[in-house]
Amino acid sequence: MRQNRLGRSDLRVSAVGLGCNNFGRRLDLAGTRAVIEAALDAGITFLDTADIYGGDGASERMVGDALAGRRDRVVLATKFGAGARDGDDPRGSAAYARRALERSLARLGTDRVDLLFYHQRAKFRRGEPPLAGTRMADRPDLLTDATFDRVEAFAAERRRTLLELAVAGLASQPGVASVIAGAMTPEQVAANAAAGEGGARRRRPRGARTALAAMRRPRRGGRARRTPLPARGCAHPSSRGCARCGWPSSSA
Repeated sequence: MRQNRLGRSDLRVSAVGLGCNNFGRRLDLAGTRAVIEAALDAGITFLDTADIYGGDGASERMVGDALAGRRDRVVLATKFGAGARDGDDPRGSAAYARRALERSLARLGTDRVDLLFYHQRAKFRRGEPPLAGTRMADRPDLLTDATFDRVEAFAAERRRTLLELAVAGLASQPGVASVIAGAMTPEQVAANAAAGEGGARRRRPRGARTALAAMRRPRRGGRARRTPLPARGCAHPSSRGCARCGWPSSSA
Protein backbone atom coordinates (compact mmCIF):
# COMPACT_ATOMS: atom_id res chain seq x y z
CA MET A 1 0.00 0.00 0.00
CA ARG A 2 1.10 3.52 -0.73
CA GLN A 3 2.90 5.21 2.18
CA ASN A 4 2.47 8.99 2.50
CA ARG A 5 4.39 11.56 4.46
CA LEU A 6 2.35 12.81 7.39
CA GLY A 7 2.34 16.59 7.24
CA ARG A 8 5.79 18.08 7.80
CA SER A 9 6.93 15.24 10.05
CA ASP A 10 9.27 12.39 9.17
CA LEU A 11 6.47 9.87 9.70
CA ARG A 12 5.13 7.91 6.75
CA VAL A 13 1.70 6.33 7.03
CA SER A 14 -0.36 4.01 4.85
CA ALA A 15 -3.02 5.61 2.64
CA VAL A 16 -5.62 3.76 4.71
CA GLY A 17 -5.22 3.48 8.48
CA LEU A 18 -6.92 1.17 10.95
CA GLY A 19 -9.31 2.70 13.46
CA CYS A 20 -9.31 0.65 16.66
CA ASN A 21 -12.60 1.79 18.19
CA ASN A 22 -14.21 -1.67 17.89
CA PHE A 23 -11.56 -3.42 19.96
CA GLY A 24 -12.62 -4.36 23.46
CA ARG A 25 -16.28 -3.50 23.08
CA ARG A 26 -17.46 -5.21 19.91
CA LEU A 27 -14.43 -7.44 19.35
CA ASP A 28 -12.61 -9.67 21.83
CA LEU A 29 -8.86 -10.25 21.83
CA ALA A 30 -8.99 -13.02 19.24
CA GLY A 31 -11.05 -10.84 16.88
CA THR A 32 -8.74 -7.91 17.46
CA ARG A 33 -5.69 -9.98 16.61
CA ALA A 34 -7.33 -11.22 13.40
CA VAL A 35 -8.17 -7.69 12.26
CA ILE A 36 -4.69 -6.35 13.04
CA GLU A 37 -3.07 -9.30 11.25
CA ALA A 38 -5.20 -8.59 8.18
CA ALA A 39 -4.23 -4.92 8.35
CA LEU A 40 -0.52 -5.66 8.48
CA ASP A 41 -0.89 -8.16 5.63
CA ALA A 42 -2.64 -5.48 3.55
CA GLY A 43 0.21 -3.03 4.10
CA ILE A 44 -1.65 -0.88 6.64
CA THR A 45 0.93 0.72 8.92
CA PHE A 46 -1.12 3.36 10.75
CA LEU A 47 -3.16 2.35 13.81
CA ASP A 48 -5.36 4.83 15.65
CA THR A 49 -6.80 4.09 19.10
CA ALA A 50 -7.90 6.10 22.16
CA ASP A 51 -7.96 5.78 25.91
CA ILE A 52 -11.77 5.51 25.92
CA TYR A 53 -12.11 2.92 23.14
CA GLY A 54 -13.44 -0.39 24.39
CA GLY A 55 -14.12 1.03 27.82
CA ASP A 56 -11.45 1.50 30.49
CA GLY A 57 -8.59 1.40 27.96
CA ALA A 58 -9.46 -2.07 26.61
CA SER A 59 -8.66 -1.15 23.00
CA GLU A 60 -5.19 0.08 23.92
CA ARG A 61 -4.47 -3.09 25.89
CA MET A 62 -5.59 -5.31 22.99
CA VAL A 63 -3.61 -3.31 20.44
CA GLY A 64 -0.53 -3.61 22.65
CA ASP A 65 -1.04 -7.35 22.97
CA ALA A 66 -1.50 -7.83 19.21
CA LEU A 67 1.60 -5.74 18.41
CA ALA A 68 3.88 -7.36 20.98
CA GLY A 69 7.32 -7.88 19.43
CA ARG A 70 6.56 -5.84 16.29
CA ARG A 71 5.73 -2.38 17.57
CA ASP A 72 8.17 -0.81 15.10
CA ARG A 73 6.10 -2.00 12.12
CA VAL A 74 3.42 0.62 12.71
CA VAL A 75 2.84 4.29 13.32
CA LEU A 76 0.79 4.27 16.51
CA ALA A 77 -1.61 7.03 17.51
CA THR A 78 -3.81 7.39 20.56
CA LYS A 79 -6.10 10.08 21.93
CA PHE A 80 -7.04 11.58 25.28
CA GLY A 81 -9.51 14.07 26.70
CA ALA A 82 -12.92 12.57 25.88
CA GLY A 83 -13.27 10.52 29.07
CA ALA A 84 -14.17 11.47 32.62
CA ARG A 85 -12.45 14.35 34.37
CA ASP A 86 -9.24 13.43 36.15
CA GLY A 87 -8.74 15.66 39.18
CA ASP A 88 -8.98 19.43 38.92
CA ASP A 89 -6.80 19.85 35.82
CA PRO A 90 -8.59 20.85 32.61
CA ARG A 91 -8.68 18.03 30.04
CA GLY A 92 -6.50 19.95 27.64
CA SER A 93 -3.86 20.94 30.17
CA ALA A 94 -0.27 19.70 30.08
CA ALA A 95 -0.66 17.95 33.45
CA TYR A 96 -3.77 16.08 32.30
CA ALA A 97 -2.11 15.14 28.99
CA ARG A 98 1.00 13.77 30.77
CA ARG A 99 -1.06 11.55 33.07
CA ALA A 100 -3.22 10.33 30.21
CA LEU A 101 -0.15 9.53 28.11
CA GLU A 102 1.54 7.60 30.93
CA ARG A 103 -1.55 5.42 31.35
CA SER A 104 -1.85 4.86 27.60
CA LEU A 105 1.79 3.83 27.30
CA ALA A 106 1.32 1.29 30.09
CA ARG A 107 -1.74 -0.21 28.43
CA LEU A 108 -0.10 -0.27 24.99
CA GLY A 109 3.05 -1.87 26.40
CA THR A 110 5.36 0.58 24.69
CA ASP A 111 7.63 3.47 25.61
CA ARG A 112 6.24 5.84 22.99
CA VAL A 113 3.35 6.76 20.74
CA ASP A 114 4.01 8.44 17.42
CA LEU A 115 0.97 10.71 17.59
CA LEU A 116 -1.08 11.95 20.54
CA PHE A 117 -4.39 13.67 19.78
CA TYR A 118 -6.82 15.64 21.88
CA HIS A 119 -10.07 13.74 21.43
CA GLN A 120 -13.26 15.36 20.16
CA ARG A 121 -15.83 12.95 18.79
CA ALA A 122 -18.35 13.80 16.08
CA LYS A 123 -20.62 11.56 14.00
CA PHE A 124 -22.89 12.69 11.20
CA ARG A 125 -26.02 10.77 10.22
CA ARG A 126 -29.00 11.39 7.98
CA GLY A 127 -31.81 13.07 9.85
CA GLU A 128 -29.67 14.06 12.86
CA PRO A 129 -28.31 17.56 13.48
CA PRO A 130 -24.51 17.86 13.66
CA LEU A 131 -22.91 18.16 17.07
CA ALA A 132 -22.57 21.76 18.24
CA GLY A 133 -19.06 23.08 17.84
CA THR A 134 -18.10 20.81 14.94
CA ARG A 135 -17.22 22.12 11.50
CA MET A 136 -20.38 20.65 9.99
CA ALA A 137 -22.54 22.57 12.50
CA ASP A 138 -21.74 25.67 10.42
CA ARG A 139 -22.63 23.93 7.14
CA PRO A 140 -26.19 22.62 7.50
CA ASP A 141 -26.56 22.82 3.71
CA LEU A 142 -24.24 19.80 3.34
CA LEU A 143 -26.25 17.44 5.56
CA THR A 144 -29.66 17.65 3.90
CA ASP A 145 -31.68 14.68 2.65
CA ALA A 146 -31.08 15.95 -0.89
CA THR A 147 -27.32 15.74 -0.39
CA PHE A 148 -27.54 12.21 1.02
CA ASP A 149 -29.79 11.22 -1.90
CA ARG A 150 -27.26 12.55 -4.42
CA VAL A 151 -24.40 10.69 -2.74
CA GLU A 152 -26.31 7.40 -2.68
CA ALA A 153 -27.47 7.78 -6.28
CA PHE A 154 -23.97 8.72 -7.44
CA ALA A 155 -22.52 5.56 -5.90
CA ALA A 156 -25.32 3.29 -7.15
CA GLU A 157 -25.12 4.55 -10.74
CA ARG A 158 -21.41 3.72 -10.86
CA ARG A 159 -21.76 0.36 -9.12
CA ARG A 160 -19.67 1.58 -6.20
CA THR A 161 -20.45 1.17 -2.52
CA LEU A 162 -20.65 4.15 -0.20
CA LEU A 163 -17.53 2.77 1.47
CA GLU A 164 -15.60 2.89 -1.82
CA LEU A 165 -16.79 6.40 -2.55
CA ALA A 166 -16.02 7.72 0.94
CA VAL A 167 -12.58 6.17 1.34
CA ALA A 168 -11.42 6.78 -2.24
CA GLY A 169 -12.75 10.33 -2.21
CA LEU A 170 -10.97 11.19 1.03
CA ALA A 171 -7.74 9.49 -0.07
CA SER A 172 -7.71 11.59 -3.26
CA GLN A 173 -7.78 14.89 -1.38
CA PRO A 174 -4.53 16.88 -1.24
CA GLY A 175 -3.20 16.94 2.30
CA VAL A 176 -4.92 13.72 3.38
CA ALA A 177 -2.11 11.32 4.22
CA SER A 178 -4.28 8.51 5.59
CA VAL A 179 -7.97 7.66 5.83
CA ILE A 180 -8.66 6.02 9.19
CA ALA A 181 -11.33 3.34 8.87
CA GLY A 182 -12.50 0.89 11.49
CA ALA A 183 -13.17 -2.79 10.82
CA MET A 184 -14.86 -5.73 12.50
CA THR A 185 -13.44 -8.49 10.29
CA PRO A 186 -10.40 -9.20 8.11
CA GLU A 187 -12.72 -8.93 5.10
CA GLN A 188 -13.64 -5.37 6.04
CA VAL A 189 -9.96 -4.53 6.38
CA ALA A 190 -9.38 -5.80 2.84
CA ALA A 191 -12.31 -3.77 1.50
CA ASN A 192 -11.04 -0.60 3.18
CA ALA A 193 -7.54 -1.16 1.81
CA ALA A 194 -8.82 -1.77 -1.73
CA ALA A 195 -10.96 1.37 -1.68
CA GLY A 196 -8.08 3.45 -0.41
CA GLU A 197 -5.68 2.13 -3.00
CA GLY A 198 -7.95 3.48 -5.74
CA GLY A 199 -8.14 6.93 -4.19
CA ALA A 200 -4.44 7.02 -3.37
CA ARG A 201 -3.32 6.83 -7.02
CA ARG A 202 -2.47 10.50 -7.02
CA ARG A 203 -1.33 10.55 -10.64
CA ARG A 204 -4.98 11.29 -11.41
CA PRO A 205 -6.66 12.68 -8.31
CA ARG A 206 -8.94 15.24 -9.93
CA GLY A 207 -11.57 12.75 -11.08
CA ALA A 208 -12.64 11.76 -7.58
CA ARG A 209 -12.38 15.31 -6.25
CA THR A 210 -14.41 16.77 -9.11
CA ALA A 211 -17.05 14.08 -8.80
CA LEU A 212 -17.48 14.64 -5.08
CA ALA A 213 -17.63 18.41 -5.52
CA ALA A 214 -20.24 18.00 -8.26
CA MET A 215 -22.58 16.23 -5.86
CA ARG A 216 -22.59 19.34 -3.67
CA ARG A 217 -23.11 21.84 -6.51
CA PRO A 218 -26.55 21.52 -8.11
CA ARG A 219 -26.96 23.03 -11.54
CA ARG A 220 -29.44 25.81 -12.10
CA GLY A 221 -32.88 24.37 -11.75
CA GLY A 222 -31.82 22.09 -8.87
CA ARG A 223 -30.38 19.16 -10.81
CA ALA A 224 -27.05 17.86 -9.59
CA ARG A 225 -24.09 18.00 -11.94
CA ARG A 226 -22.59 14.52 -12.04
CA THR A 227 -19.07 13.85 -13.21
CA PRO A 228 -18.37 10.11 -13.52
CA LEU A 229 -15.72 8.52 -11.36
CA PRO A 230 -12.63 7.25 -13.19
CA ALA A 231 -13.04 3.68 -14.37
CA ARG A 232 -11.71 1.08 -11.98
CA GLY A 233 -8.14 0.02 -12.68
CA CYS A 234 -7.21 2.87 -15.06
CA ALA A 235 -4.26 5.15 -14.30
CA HIS A 236 -5.47 8.03 -16.57
CA PRO A 237 -2.24 9.22 -18.24
CA SER A 238 -3.86 12.52 -19.30
CA SER A 239 -5.22 15.11 -16.87
CA ARG A 240 -7.84 16.23 -19.44
CA GLY A 241 -9.39 12.86 -20.17
CA CYS A 242 -8.56 9.28 -20.90
CA ALA A 243 -8.81 7.55 -24.27
CA ARG A 244 -8.22 4.22 -22.55
CA CYS A 245 -11.42 4.17 -20.47
CA GLY A 246 -13.32 7.18 -21.78
CA TRP A 247 -13.10 9.24 -18.59
CA PRO A 248 -14.78 11.63 -17.88
CA SER A 249 -17.57 10.65 -20.27
CA SER A 250 -17.57 7.04 -19.09
CA SER A 251 -20.37 5.87 -16.82
CA ALA A 252 -18.09 3.31 -15.13
